[in-house]
Amino acid sequence: MGEYVKAIEFFQKAADDWPDYEYAAKALYRIANCYEELKNKGALPESQVNPQIEQAYKAVVEKYPDNEFAAHAALRLGQINFDRSQWVEAAMYFELFRQKFPQDIGQVVLPLGQAYEQMNEPSLAAEVYRTFIETAEPNDRRIEGVKRELEKLEANPLQGDQNR
Repeated sequence: MGEYVKAIEFFQKAADDWPDYEYAAKALYRIANCYEELKNKGALPESQVNPQIEQAYKAVVEKYPDNEFAAHAALRLGQINFDRSQWVEAAMYFELFRQKFPQDIGQVVLPLGQAYEQMNEPSLAAEVYRTFIETAEPNDRRIEGVKRELEKLEANPLQGDQNR
């Protein structure tokens, strides 16, 4: 009902008081979601909220690594780190997501491949691109873009694309 600060308090209490409860990971994940809503609505400044968002997602990944919410938190952490050009961290979190949901590689294929390129790991980027092309549905609209990225990479395999 829009009372995100109050929701954060309740979710945190539930996660702290019942860490073994089956929905404890979801509670921590929802804390991050509430902070994101506060940021999106302009209720709190980004400088205050962004560390809270990241901390909540990291708590899910670290405390509940086998939970499906950990995979979704890893996806968000990958995006956060990608946006900050922290390529190693972005790739690590995207790979965590990919391990849990290999069938959803399309959600991370381009940023993961680009992170590997920025890390000067073109063979890893090419592997991600090829895996996606091989496993995607034939009518997936992303295939052509991924093929173009692979072609650019294969045209200059010794150098990651440093101009992104």
